[in-house]
Amino acid sequence: VTGNQDTASDLTANFTVNIDGNNDLLTSNDVSVEVIEPEVSISKRFTNVNPGGSTATVELVITNTGTATANMSAFDLRVEDALGTGLDTISNIQFSAGSTGAVWDASLSTVSKLDGTIDHLDVGESVTITYDVNISNPSSGLISADEAQVTWQSIDGGPASMTDGGDTDTAGSAGTPTGERTGED
Repeated sequence: VTGNQDTASDLTANFTVNIDGNNDLLTSNDVSVEVIEPEVSISKRFTNVNPGGSTATVELVITNTGTATANMSAFDLRVEDALGTGLDTISNIQFSAGSTGAVWDASLSTVSKLDGTIDHLDVGESVTITYDVNISNPSSGLISADEAQVTWQSIDGGPASMTDGGDTDTAGSAGTPTGERTGED
């Protein structure tokens, strides 16, 4: 969907009025439509590294970095962070929503991969996820080859149905040319 990937880009649209089967009775002037979408970032750092090299805490901060005039809330965020070489066993997953009201569900996580969802993140808001890991090979260092990832949807609740001249069309899958915007496209 290359036409709407730039934040706050303008597109042109118009409409046609049809009455009782008479096509194209009236076509509107072109109007400018501003496309806005979330801007979400994720940062990852290691804290509380045990001097003996056996444990560490991973901290992920997910932020909707947009501005109120050019961006929007992100919905159904998915956070994934697979353990890299020398790390194993995720435990003690903690979520701090601050004042966002966001809800975290870590039920997709395993002992080797953090995997969960956040229901929404409004413009300017951040949440923090921390978890502990065992360091199985201290000589490998703590830099993970697999960086944490976050994806999101731009519509609360997923694709919506649209009505066009009496026909109802359903938006395509998220991230496709006919679907809503996600963090992957």
